[in-house]
Amino acid sequence: MFKKHITKLALISVAFLFLELVFIRLIGTEIRIFAYVANIILLAVFMGSSVGMFMTRKIPLVISLIGITLLALLLAFDIFSSITGLIAPLHESVIWHVPGITTSLGVVWGFIQVAVLLLLVIAIFAPIGQYVGGCFHKQKYPVILYSLNIFFSVVGLWLFYLFSSLNVSPYAGIIVGAVFLCMLIFPRYRLLSVSCLVLITAAYLLSMTKGYVEWSPYQKLGLAEETYSSLMPKQKTILVNNVGFMSLPDLSEKNIRYYEELLTEVNDPELSDLKFKNIYDTPYLIKPGAKNVLILGAGGGNDVAAALRASVDRVDAVEIDPVVISLGKKHHPEKPYSDPRVNIIIDDGRSFLKKSARQYDVIVMGFLDSHTTNSMITNVQLDNYMYTAESFRETEKILAPDGIIYVSFGVYHPWVGERLYQAIAGTYKQPVVYSVDEPFFGGGTIFIGARDSGLLNKKINDVEGLAEFIAPRLNYYSNTLNSLTDDWPYLYLQSRNIPKTHIVTGIILVVIFISLTRGTSSGTGFLWPPFLLGAGFMLLEFMNITRTSLIFGNTWVTNLYAITGVLVMSLAANLLYIRHSGMWKYMYACLFISLITITFVPLSSFNVYTQGWKTLITTLFLSSPLFFSSYLFVWILSRSKNKRMVLASNFAGSFAGGMTSFLSYISGISPLLFIAMGIYIASFILLQRRTPNLLYNK
Repeated sequence: MFKKHITKLALISVAFLFLELVFIRLIGTEIRIFAYVANIILLAVFMGSSVGMFMTRKIPLVISLIGITLLALLLAFDIFSSITGLIAPLHESVIWHVPGITTSLGVVWGFIQVAVLLLLVIAIFAPIGQYVGGCFHKQKYPVILYSLNIFFSVVGLWLFYLFSSLNVSPYAGIIVGAVFLCMLIFPRYRLLSVSCLVLITAAYLLSMTKGYVEWSPYQKLGLAEETYSSLMPKQKTILVNNVGFMSLPDLSEKNIRYYEELLTEVNDPELSDLKFKNIYDTPYLIKPGAKNVLILGAGGGNDVAAALRASVDRVDAVEIDPVVISLGKKHHPEKPYSDPRVNIIIDDGRSFLKKSARQYDVIVMGFLDSHTTNSMITNVQLDNYMYTAESFRETEKILAPDGIIYVSFGVYHPWVGERLYQAIAGTYKQPVVYSVDEPFFGGGTIFIGARDSGLLNKKINDVEGLAEFIAPRLNYYSNTLNSLTDDWPYLYLQSRNIPKTHIVTGIILVVIFISLTRGTSSGTGFLWPPFLLGAGFMLLEFMNITRTSLIFGNTWVTNLYAITGVLVMSLAANLLYIRHSGMWKYMYACLFISLITITFVPLSSFNVYTQGWKTLITTLFLSSPLFFSSYLFVWILSRSKNKRMVLASNFAGSFAGGMTSFLSYISGISPLLFIAMGIYIASFILLQRRTPNLLYNK
């Protein structure tokens, strides 16, 4: 009987985390605004799980299966596709390729759809959460069961990332997650289970009919053919999350000559500027004879092709997304990635900058404007850390004395350009900034910096006609905005505030929670100590993943290891509790010491170690508070009479901690550590009053 119970716990634990990640991924790609605020869906999952555990009335697990099926169909049929356009203008942060105008009614209708979507997510995870809580009801070995729950959650985590690494569609992941649930409700709901699997498969097949699609570990990628001029043939364009991202033009000498001939025939006045409108070639006009080139954000290969046309000796092409590189290999007309001079590096740009010892004549930052966050837990986008003051200081260390740094960006709001200018000018004094409006050649805003601004201006003046081309296109920025730093990296947020979309969505979730749980929890309500432990834990996990990504790279692999590390720390804490169960006050002391240590010991102090030791020591250092916090939670869980309420309160606390993390938009990331410390102090005070009886369920 106990083995059967463990089997059920294993299945539901794997299904829980696997489906959580699948839906965060799928909703973020099919409803683009959630790619920028992926942690909203995570908070809805926490909320749903907590609701299920609080409710005394049994919710059949088959409700989750029906909800999964319904959500998959709604997403496949694009029922929620209008949400992004309706509410994005209220977001205050840049959402790429969204019109900036909407009506008040449109905003209301958009948030009504958001409420329906979040209610559906909660409906899916409420039965799952209740099932998990039920696995602990009246069981003699709660710590062992909780350890198994964590272990199989790790299995679900790695299963999801296996799917991601194999570029499998999340729709296929939903089928797998649904199978796990079917195994728990079979054979009672045999016909319904089969029907749901058929419908989810139909949603998957429907998603495959919408054009060429590949799923990378980061985003949904597609291909389209577009034309930017009636004079030129169509060219392929890479799509990200269903919108245009990067064109792949043929800018070879032969094709440019053909284009010039056509412009000559129609007496186009822009012909004289054509040479300088090709922004990919400009770095090598300013720095002729460049030998070593670094391209950060190599993408489909446009910048790489330009470097090869300039006859450089070596190109280090750094790109975080391997599928984007694959698309470039297959579809770029100049085939730059097949050239032996190109060294492809699949890595985060900041991670590469920290590790590189080579000196470069030209450093190019391609169009790194991202369309997604780096993790389901953080609100930092993939490219945010590339444009901070610290990042540009790192580029200076590997830039040759007479080299240049060349940054291209789609600046559609003046304040974005100002913020980039401030970050670059902090290292490269008086950078040259100008804009080029020529979509065929990759128009955008160009930032050029060098160690010596006087030498940079001389290089520009030495190129016949370039200074005259730049002069009327120069951009001038003030220094009125707060600058980008690793502690406040929010490039796309105009000012220090919490976006209205976060606030409204948070209110929607709280209203749903109160409505669903009122009068359903046997009168016990929140158990504040586990609630506060959950909130503190979530804040620390947010900070841990954010800081880890700075050290080891903002990649999906880093996130996998970081989240796995958190779960392993929790598992290790359980094992310590089994051996030594009476150390809760000592654990609080260790928790506060570790928090203080993390606050005042800079991570740079670990640079003296080799890479392997640095990885191990830094990981343990950052994760140590999570270990002590996990011990305290399992101490409460083992002693409480109502273990379901402990779990419910903890999940609700995780939701609260996730909401609190939005304060980083105002304060920056580091101050969250002091908030977490305050939360833990409050939990200690409340727990002190509750001991030694711990009569949570009177």
